[in-house]
Amino acid sequence: MKINREVILALWTIVNQTKNEKGLLTQFRYLLNMYTNALKPEVEFLEAELSKREDEGYTEKRIALCRQLCKKDSGGNPVLDRGNFIIEDDKKAEFEEKIQALKIEYKDALEKQEKRSDELAEFIKQEVNVDLPPILLSLLPKKLVIVDKEGNELPYMDILEPFIKNDIFDQVI
Repeated sequence: MKINREVILALWTIVNQTKNEKGLLTQFRYLLNMYTNALKPEVEFLEAELSKREDEGYTEKRIALCRQLCKKDSGGNPVLDRGNFIIEDDKKAEFEEKIQALKIEYKDALEKQEKRSDELAEFIKQEVNVDLPPILLSLLPKKLVIVDKEGNELPYMDILEPFIKNDIFDQVI
């Protein structure tokens, strides 16, 4: 079956979160393991590609600058807001000045990274062949909540729908 890589990553999230749920039917757990085995090589390849950075040290220096100028707790550790450093008003001008200097210093590397990001955006939309068995509707859990890395609920049925075989109506008719 041809699937685009965005769907593969979404399926991977669904499979990994779902397999830890309590009360799943044994057949459904088996199916999740089959999906894990089928998706794993492509996911590992994608993660390796997506993690490659070509900014030649810009990110490390930017994070070091953020750590240096951000708000800190009583223990001297950075205070984060949803994963972001907080730069207080009295240090914003200095921070912006140093960030701009970094951007100028790493201009070529940042342009290269931006080009790579554009290429990755196209790469992730490509379709690849993955052999996945159908998911029988009768095996799906009644309640299932799947969230992405940011904690947003995923429309998992929209993602799973192309893989679901409706065996319930087959039994009724």
